[in-house]
Amino acid sequence: MHANFLSRTFKIFFDTLTILTIIYVVTLLTGCNNAVGTPPDATSQTQSQLVNTLPSMTGITYLAKPTGPYRVGYKTFHYINTNMCPDIYYNESTASSFSQNNKQHCHEFVASVFYPSNNISNKLSRTPYYLPILLKLSDMLATLPDITKSDINKAIESISTTYTYRNIKVASGKFPVIIFAPGSQTQVEFYQNIITQLVSNGYIVIGIDSVFVSGKILLPNGTITSAPPVNFPDCDFPKCTVQQLKIIEQIQSDFKMVQTSDLYYMLNQFKYKENDQLAKSMDFNHMGGLGHSLGARLINEVVLNDPMLFKSAIALDVAPIGNNEDYPLATQMPIPFLFGMSANFKQANFPINMKFDLNLDSYYVGFAPTVANEDYSQHMSYSDLGTFQYQPLLKTLFTSALGMGNGYNIINSVNIYLLQFFDTYLKDKSNPVFNHKACIPLSSNSYISCGPTESNLKI
Repeated sequence: MHANFLSRTFKIFFDTLTILTIIYVVTLLTGCNNAVGTPPDATSQTQSQLVNTLPSMTGITYLAKPTGPYRVGYKTFHYINTNMCPDIYYNESTASSFSQNNKQHCHEFVASVFYPSNNISNKLSRTPYYLPILLKLSDMLATLPDITKSDINKAIESISTTYTYRNIKVASGKFPVIIFAPGSQTQVEFYQNIITQLVSNGYIVIGIDSVFVSGKILLPNGTITSAPPVNFPDCDFPKCTVQQLKIIEQIQSDFKMVQTSDLYYMLNQFKYKENDQLAKSMDFNHMGGLGHSLGARLINEVVLNDPMLFKSAIALDVAPIGNNEDYPLATQMPIPFLFGMSANFKQANFPINMKFDLNLDSYYVGFAPTVANEDYSQHMSYSDLGTFQYQPLLKTLFTSALGMGNGYNIINSVNIYLLQFFDTYLKDKSNPVFNHKACIPLSSNSYISCGPTESNLKI
């Protein structure tokens, strides 16, 4: 399962250079706004000042480069969700993960906002990659045989730079908003390959990192929160026992409840920020939903329960809940909806007779050249691992878990569908596939079924 794939205990094996890099990333990312009430302005220390504290940081990146006309701004907002006091995961072991001013131990989350900018200055420094993810990857590299600290440093440095620019000025005008929900125990920042492409083409993407749900989260005070105080059973669908499925079902239900509360809390904050220029740029009348794994299931259920919230939505590898029978996946959606599936996810996680009953303006897209290419893409191909796998050392860790297809080609295909789907339903652009003129794949390494139809695609 997704949650098991990325859950490991941390051990840090960094030398002086890596420690300096960590200090840099912590200092930079603690510029997130402390939005317990109204967020204050960005931190006074500039990116260039921080860069000068490092001896070296070349930042050769393995991320997919966004191709739209805008640069990608990045800003974070820290919230204490006063609708959830105390946090359902609060206990003695998690107490250190709460902010000092959070006396009631209410739930906390960070909203990461990626937005378009016209700032083309060559003097700006790109945002470093998300610290908790770098630490996790470093720890995983340290398990390889005959690995040295120098090898780890070089590998981490090679993925340490993103295509975002922290706190730069937002472009003028209003932009459609896409709410992004990551998979369980996975941070929003782990999906920059798909987020930055949307933003560079004129969207504002808001992702929610829920403490204890989205893995380890970096808070404004520099604290990296603890991992979720839950233990997923060590089994894969459909091989889990009834008892294991019940445990998984409860964990998933709790995660979705927390994420849903954070989503609505966050929207209420941004919709009423009358004096915030970034908030003024958000067009909430043209808002879409996007999620992966359990986050996709969250988007699916929010659409069903609140069909007026989004104009359209996409679910990538939507997760089953428990035994699939007590909580069947709804596929007849009240708004334009796209189900994206990696090559073998449906077969591996849903009953064989599971069918997708698609309404008009609903679609099923498989990210493989044909239905028969079951090993082409995998569940984490949507994440940045899809391209990080080509870093030589990381490749030894992840290749078998990311499919046999080229990761850059898979991400490119996913991005084609995301952009053209949202362009059609959020920007009213004409598209032959999504305007019902031709149900044909948009890329050579994908296949598509268009509603209204009943499709099990023989998977």
